[in-house]
Parts: sequence; C-alpha cells; structure tokens
Amino acid sequence: MSTPNPGTTNWVPLWDLNGGIDLRYLGDWVSGSYRDGDVTIYQGTAYVCVRPTTAAPTPWATSVALGYGTTLPASPYNGQEFVLVDSTTNPSYQWRLRFNANSTSAYKWEFVGGAPVNGYVGTTESSAAAGWTDLATIGPSFTLPRAGDYLFAFETTMTCSIANWPHVGLSLSGAAPAIEALASNNAAMYQTASSTWRKIAGLAASTAVKLMYHPNGASVTFLYRTLNVQPVRVA
Repeated sequence: MSTPNPGTTNWVPLWDLNGGIDLRYLGDWVSGSYRDGDVTIYQGTAYVCVRPTTAAPTPWATSVALGYGTTLPASPYNGQEFVLVDSTTNPSYQWRLRFNANSTSAYKWEFVGGAPVNGYVGTTESSAAAGWTDLATIGPSFTLPRAGDYLFAFETTMTCSIANWPHVGLSLSGAAPAIEALASNNAAMYQTASSTWRKIAGLAASTAVKLMYHPNGASVTFLYRTLNVQPVRVA
C-alpha cells in the first residue's frame, strides 16, 4: 500500500498487525478504565488510548514557543507555562508561571521564575503625623494584576531629631498596614526599617498595595523607600 500525501489526504486508515483497531469515541475523559482504540477529549485535546489504562492523558511536550503576554491563557492544560508581563514592549516584570491542574487551590498558576517587581521612591520627604499617613510622594505602590497569594518585602531609611519609634508598613487598598517594620531612632541618627519576605494569601485582582508611614508624632524624614512584590500562585 502506498503512503498517502498528507497535504491532500483528509482521512487515513488505522490498522495493527492483528488486523484492526476498534476505535470508540467516548467524549470527555472521565475517571475509569480505557482500552486500545478508545478516543477521549481531555483539557481540549483528543487522545487515543494505545494500551489499557486508568490514568488520565498526559499532554506531550511540544516545540511551541513559551507564551508571553499581559493575559494568561483562558483554557490552559496541565503543565503549561506562560510568562506574564504588564507590557509586551517595555515590561516592568516578567513572571514565569506553570499551570497545575491538580492543585486544590483556586490559584493554579504557580510561580516558577522571574524577578520581583521593585518599586522605589528616592525622594526625601518628612511628616510629623501621629498615625499612619502617606507622604507627599505616595508609595512606592503596585496594583496586583491577578488574584492570588503574594510575597512582599519593603524597606525605608528614616531620621528624627529626637529619640522616637517611627514605623513603615504595607497597606492593602488604602487600609492601615497590618504588616509593619519599625526603628528606634536616637537623636539625629539615620535608621533603616526593613521587613523580611512576608506572604499574604487570597488577595483580589487589582488590589492596590503601597507603603505607608507612621512618624509617631515627631518630625521624621523618610528616604530610600523600596517595595518588592512577587507572586506565589495566581488565578
């Protein structure tokens, strides 16, 4: 039998050495037992079973270029990877994410690589507020692009003319910070207040995060303000 031309042939026969394969189209894959010739749809792809199994189909690796864009794929498959950016021409972050269909979390795109967003305000500004406040230059700040779990770290340098306990903290959607760092300022001395990486789970998309400041009622000067944001997993 001659080999058909794939460029002009719409259908080709299937056979094995035993004289034929009994194909059965079963529709969407469901848990159960499958045998040779069973055809099923799994995560948008058709698969044909080639030996008895109860396992779910596994996507084959392809040579398709890694996805890159400002929106994650609408119908991802298990193991798919994608680079999420805020701009395809001049991105401020590039987060490589992998889709885990087996995750019990609502946030199945898991972070596997990339640098955190780094927000920085170098302007030196002062405040004598008794409670939490914004400075004249608000932030640094960042709006979360996707719902999910995120890591945050922040830092500022501050000075005060008297002994004081000024604070810096992370505000979510304008609320008073729940995560904060503080420094004990001796008279006319610079001190740095910094946080370790802290995880906040279950944040909504478009949540605005920013640093806020608590001068504790004395005039405090803040400078070298930094905010780092990195996803753990997102929807």
